[in-house]
Amino acid sequence: MAEEVGKIFVGGLSWSTTEESLKKYFEQFGEVSSSHIMRDSMTHRPRGFAFVKFANSDVVQCVCETGKTHILDGKQIDPKPALLQGPSRSTLPSVPGANRLEKMRAGMNSSVPAYQGATRKIFVGGIAAGTGIEDIQHYFSSYGTVQDVVLMMDKQSQRPRGFGFVTMDSDDAVEQVVGAQYHQINGKTVDDIIDF
Repeated sequence: MAEEVGKIFVGGLSWSTTEESLKKYFEQFGEVSSSHIMRDSMTHRPRGFAFVKFANSDVVQCVCETGKTHILDGKQIDPKPALLQGPSRSTLPSVPGANRLEKMRAGMNSSVPAYQGATRKIFVGGIAAGTGIEDIQHYFSSYGTVQDVVLMMDKQSQRPRGFGFVTMDSDDAVEQVVGAQYHQINGKTVDDIIDF
């Protein structure tokens, strides 16, 4: 997957972080054109991560390679370059006999970069309440060997926050996961499949 130009993923946000404090923190590196804290669609509570877009794409490298610890609202955060999600089926060129994964591998469209094997860890968002680590591991094992599953939990309530991370054993497995159109776990289509 290719980096989304000028955009970063910020993980580990404090529940008290606001759009304003997020933007203010990252403005020390360069002009911020937008910032968006992801929220639970039912409760509207923050999900603990956000996306920030800079006016100058060179700022992303500066933020992610400074080697310093980033602290925002009293909590260490983890900024990483945002990666393009696979495009919807409607944006893929029509080529007889070619499936979505083959098109991604071939990089047949400038908006569909070939997978580049950044890492074997995948962010999975939109996980249904009641879905456990075993459910996630079982689902992703159909793509290859799952090395690790981390389901993020609310520290106060000890309930799942609706997102987690899956580490696969091979680049091939990650490529297949991010190349798939939909992922349904426990009857819910999960979203935000991002490798980083």
